[in-house]
Amino acid sequence: ISRLGSIYSVEVAAGNVRKISTNNAYVHALSLDAEGLFRASGTADGRVTVWALKPGTEPWVAEHSVEPVLCLTLCPDYASGAAANHVVCVGGQDGRLVLHRQSLFGGQTLLHEGEGFVTRVCWRGSMIAWANDRGIKIFDVESKRKVA
Repeated sequence: ISRLGSIYSVEVAAGNVRKISTNNAYVHALSLDAEGLFRASGTADGRVTVWALKPGTEPWVAEHSVEPVLCLTLCPDYASGAAANHVVCVGGQDGRLVLHRQSLFGGQTLLHEGEGFVTRVCWRGSMIAWANDRGIKIFDVESKRKVA
């Protein structure tokens, strides 16, 4: 990761190094899907970029906020090909935790806000856990409810 918005993907076995430029902002967060086929990055200017590992595919960019993105996680099943799984969960300095959906109209779902910076987020199965200034919370994506 560089301070100028570049991420280097290194394939040790093949001896390949690929530079991916997200923009000119400092990269604060990275995430991989469960299959290792997709990457996501969050930057100091509030942007989220998702791209496929294979070259030649166009990245998807979501505008999260004007504040820095501090953490993000891809849907574990992002690589499944199902449009419903093309989701990234993003937290940041704006104090919001948001699901960004890759769709024609760029859907967003606000999961939580108002308790300080969202500094960590993790997605396993249907559960999303995150940390903010007041503690740790858990959200069930399937039931669309906070469980803790």
